[in-house]
Amino acid sequence: MFSLPFSFFVILYALFVLVTLSFALINIYHIVATGTLSLLSFFVSALVVLLMLGVIIATSIFLGAIDLSQTFTLFNPSTSVPL
Repeated sequence: MFSLPFSFFVILYALFVLVTLSFALINIYHIVATGTLSLLSFFVSALVVLLMLGVIIATSIFLGAIDLSQTFTLFNPSTSVPL
């Protein structure tokens, strides 16, 4: 039996969000550094960042209703799977 708390998955999600935000910042830096900053690239980059923030906010709202101290059990031999 192998149990993981739900907070472990939240930590993994937070790391994924940090990596994704760092890629977005690298993208914005690359646009500015290469001189390809146009109105279209600005709006597309802003849209991507706003959508990412929207997903983060929605996730925090949904996670507020979950008890993160509960555990998720993998490979529990005491439960049977119906065929």
